[in-house]
Amino acid sequence: MVVKRRFRGIGFFIALYVASFGAAGFFIHEAQSGNRGTERNAAIQADVLKLESELEAVKRQRFEIERRNSQLSLQSLDADFLDERARSVLNVANPNEVVILFR
Repeated sequence: MVVKRRFRGIGFFIALYVASFGAAGFFIHEAQSGNRGTERNAAIQADVLKLESELEAVKRQRFEIERRNSQLSLQSLDADFLDERARSVLNVANPNEVVILFR
């Protein structure tokens, strides 16, 4: 009977340690690779860097478009030049115009 009591006492502590190590292992695993873990955080930081570079490219494109748009004010444009350029871009001519094609 003494032997069973000793095994029961030792078994209880072994089970307690196994459960404790299992819980600690679970929490360590989740802290590393879980939904809010360090691996996910690194992936999010990589996405942030990628999106920031994309944002800079879009800001540069917007600045270029705004710069080109500011050059379209009526004070800086000649109406005849604007009309000529619009017709050449749109490939449109009046019936009274003479068109000379260069090849």
